[in-house]
Amino acid sequence: MKLPKIYSLCLAVLTCGFVLAGGTARADFNVYIEYNGSGVGSIQKYPSTGGAGTLFSSGFAFPEGLVQDLAGNFYTVDEFNNHVLKIGPSGGTPTTLATTGTAPYDIAIDGSGNLYVAVYTTGAVQKYSTTGTSLGAFVTGQSSPDGLAFDSAGNLYISNYTGGSVQEYNSSGSLIRTFSVPSGGPQGLTFDSAGNLYVALANTGKVEKFNSSGTDLGAFVTGLNTPSDVAFDPLGNFYVSEWGANKVDKYNGVGVFQNVFATGAAPSGILIVGTVPEPSSSLLLALVGGAVFGLRRRR
Repeated sequence: MKLPKIYSLCLAVLTCGFVLAGGTARADFNVYIEYNGSGVGSIQKYPSTGGAGTLFSSGFAFPEGLVQDLAGNFYTVDEFNNHVLKIGPSGGTPTTLATTGTAPYDIAIDGSGNLYVAVYTTGAVQKYSTTGTSLGAFVTGQSSPDGLAFDSAGNLYISNYTGGSVQEYNSSGSLIRTFSVPSGGPQGLTFDSAGNLYVALANTGKVEKFNSSGTDLGAFVTGLNTPSDVAFDPLGNFYVSEWGANKVDKYNGVGVFQNVFATGAAPSGILIVGTVPEPSSSLLLALVGGAVFGLRRRR
């Protein structure tokens, strides 16, 4: 039986970077992390420097993925209550947007603002409008879909936990290709700026890296305790939630450990959201990212 999912780190990432006149890069962003200790879920908000987080939202049983729309609203799924939930830009108590099938495990959002929900027990990815209207099944026949992420071309990637694969679909729901991943329970997914895919393998404690052609480039990081979700920040640093170790780790862009970014019971989804300061004569604004990547959560 698989551990409760932790893939909101199904992390989502909106990345905007900035280059100062002197050539020093900086970025302003916040990191949102979902926690699921003892069936009491919450979302904590952290500054880019880490340290103590502040409560952003609570009132969940088991939040499992986090995305944001262009209006600043947040969306997650509650695995235990089978709900799609909406949270305002300032946080607070979530409101129920829709009811899903049993055990929704992750959520993603496309460029038109439609929501996609991986329903673990039915093997389907359901599609909803941001008002909660059901748009039917986007794809069916998955083997325990666990993580979701869109690439820069608008194709949806789905990790199949028991199927041991990641599948890529176009915007019409047609299968493009299947990535065979090393055995280990694929969960959270994310992309770097070069289009490489990173897959959290919960059962083997590592994150596998694939290039945009689908070639397996091997393990990016190893030695993890039930990695659930993964994400990049605007500066190219990599974050992974360790569900089994109650912490979120930070690595640099080549997989070298930097520090423990945050701690808390059973972290799942991670969402990193950038903010854009007013430009000035000493600041050259440079877009580093610009895409919202699907937050994954692991269990």
